[in-house]
Amino acid sequence: MTANIVSPSPLTPANQSHGGGGAGGANARFTPLDPIKVVQQNKVTLILVFVLALILGILLYVFLLKTSPEYTSEAQLLVTGSLTEPYEQPSMSGELKEERLDVLGAFIKNQINLIKSDDVLRVAMDSDAVKNTRWYNQWGDSLIDAREDLHRRIGASQIIGSTLIRLSIKGEDAADLQPILDTVIAVYLDQFRQRTRVETSEVRSVFREEADRAEDEYLNLQNRLKQFREEHDLATLEEKNDEATIAYTDLAARASALAVALQTSREQYRALSDAMKEGRILEPSADELAQVEADPAVSLRDERLRSLREQREIALHRLGEKHRVILNIDYTIEATEGERAQEVARLLKERQEVMLDQARKQTAQFEAQIAGLQPALEESRARVRDFTEELQEYNAIEYQARQAAARRAKAEELLRDMDLSGRRPDNAGVRAQVAATTPKLTFPTVGGVVASTVILLEVLALGLIFLKELLDQRIKSPTDVTLLPNANVLGVIPHTSEDKVGPTTVENIVQRDPTGLMSESFRQARTSILAAAERKGHRVIMAVGPQPGSGVSSMVNNLALSMAFDGRKVLVIDANFRRPAMHRMFGVGSGAGLAEVLDGSTTFDQAVVHYGDPNVDVLTAGNTASAAPELLEGRAFQNLLNDCRNWYDIVLIDTPPVLLTSEATMLSKQVDAVFAVVRAQRDQRGMVARMVRQVASSDAEMLGILLNGVRAAAGGYFAKNYSAFYKYRQGRASDVRNDDREERAAALGDVDRNENEKAD
Repeated sequence: MTANIVSPSPLTPANQSHGGGGAGGANARFTPLDPIKVVQQNKVTLILVFVLALILGILLYVFLLKTSPEYTSEAQLLVTGSLTEPYEQPSMSGELKEERLDVLGAFIKNQINLIKSDDVLRVAMDSDAVKNTRWYNQWGDSLIDAREDLHRRIGASQIIGSTLIRLSIKGEDAADLQPILDTVIAVYLDQFRQRTRVETSEVRSVFREEADRAEDEYLNLQNRLKQFREEHDLATLEEKNDEATIAYTDLAARASALAVALQTSREQYRALSDAMKEGRILEPSADELAQVEADPAVSLRDERLRSLREQREIALHRLGEKHRVILNIDYTIEATEGERAQEVARLLKERQEVMLDQARKQTAQFEAQIAGLQPALEESRARVRDFTEELQEYNAIEYQARQAAARRAKAEELLRDMDLSGRRPDNAGVRAQVAATTPKLTFPTVGGVVASTVILLEVLALGLIFLKELLDQRIKSPTDVTLLPNANVLGVIPHTSEDKVGPTTVENIVQRDPTGLMSESFRQARTSILAAAERKGHRVIMAVGPQPGSGVSSMVNNLALSMAFDGRKVLVIDANFRRPAMHRMFGVGSGAGLAEVLDGSTTFDQAVVHYGDPNVDVLTAGNTASAAPELLEGRAFQNLLNDCRNWYDIVLIDTPPVLLTSEATMLSKQVDAVFAVVRAQRDQRGMVARMVRQVASSDAEMLGILLNGVRAAAGGYFAKNYSAFYKYRQGRASDVRNDDREERAAALGDVDRNENEKAD
């Protein structure tokens, strides 16, 4: 079980003085790093590396300057492209319209490839200016190799955001660069102008041929139009076409109306025919029903029904509803209504038969009319078609003639534009903007070589330093403790070298230097341990360490004194039979001790030694020459601890190293709690983790880890806090001296006043 204790003192970082298992665990392969802290810790090494790198960079610069210097000459070409309009104003700064940038970009890339082409380089190498250079003469007859070398030396690229091409040439001999680059540019521009003239001539020929072809086509079409007008009276043709169109439209409208009437008649005939076959009478319209009801046979029966109903009304008042006369009248009315209905049905059927006959005759009549109209309609349609085809033929020929005339005019316009553009001196496409510059030394440069060397060596040094720190498994700070599972920091004890004014040894330092840095650190640890122990009621606490030299004995010594100064009744038991140290640290002699108490040769009261100021009882190891470690597992030791729990507030037990001996494991079964002492800069995380697991397997509670011998890293938290502690301590001493001076001055003032009073 792990207690999380927060140290109240500023000497231990709050985020490092508590917290259970770290994320890394006991087997964490790499140590988390604070880059700034690592750099500050190794700043002397980095400064030395910087100085060494600076010297090496200067030496390397001098060496490269002597053995392989490289000079560079540059030139620029301005690309404007060819004019698309004879009155267009090209941009002299190289910035063209947005819609031409894509095309111009491809054009520039093509020119860059042409500048470094074999044709340009071959012609340039044949010039006298290049042949007179030392570069050319060194190749002898190896012209192919020379051309390949020249291709590598010449660079060409577009300047971003402009239409300028930057040309450069590099070499060891500065005198050769300008003539070579100027020659290459001159050859390229000459070939560019030749290609432009050839291409312009070819394009001009194409446009001339197109203009002639369009002219021939236009004349041929004009002849066809003339012949057509001679064969056909164009005005009469259009008039006849209009008349035929009107006649055809009228006939088509009549035929459409007859077709609609025929369709309606057929639907009526079909409905009447189906009703007759099924014996149904179609629902009559209001007019038809009125005509049927006006028939004499129906109207007579209606008159008789009115008379019968009037008789019934008169008889009903005299005779009553059930009288025989009333019943006879009702029967007569019912019979008369039936006769009327039969008569109406007969009349409707007769009318329906008449309508069926009329529909049949009307359908036949419409069909005959449509059949008689069809020949005239076909003849009219044919006339319209003939007239329309003749007019379309004429219009098509006329349209082709206009198109040919337009092509001829466009070709002639393009030829005129080409002539005008070709005569303009600014229609160059590509021209020299900046001539080859005086060669400058581009390699080596002081900044490049020296800075690169310094950066490379500094990065290498930093890499090695960080790699070393990452692979370092030693526990150096509370942060490393938090990487262990089930472990927290109870306190941090600085190395004695960190206390600039205190004693150089740690034994009894709480008593010898109570206001010093080391004593303050032990008070912090004491507070954390007591808080954890008292929360669970623990009184018997064992201190353990992973290996010899961890400082367990000196920690027990000073913690016991600090707890005694805090008013606790403390007993220190030296259970390290192999290398006892409590008798030496407390200066109490090495007489009978724990070994004799456990084997029964003496009593606890006879063996315990009472230390003076502060009051600490010490039970030394005794005569350990023949003391067996198994005594620590016996009933006698268990009884002794039970008695001590009643006699003392805190019992601290010093033990031998856990990883080398078995005593700590035996004792862990007898005590209430355990805290571990780890030596900073020496004990490995894996070793401490094994110790914690081995001790934590018992019933005793693992309170945490006391980190011993911590050195303040440059610029780290501890260095700042230690410095702040010293300043605060010095300020306190100064305040005390000031208070003494004020008290003496006040005392002198009182004496003077008393003397004055006596004089009065």
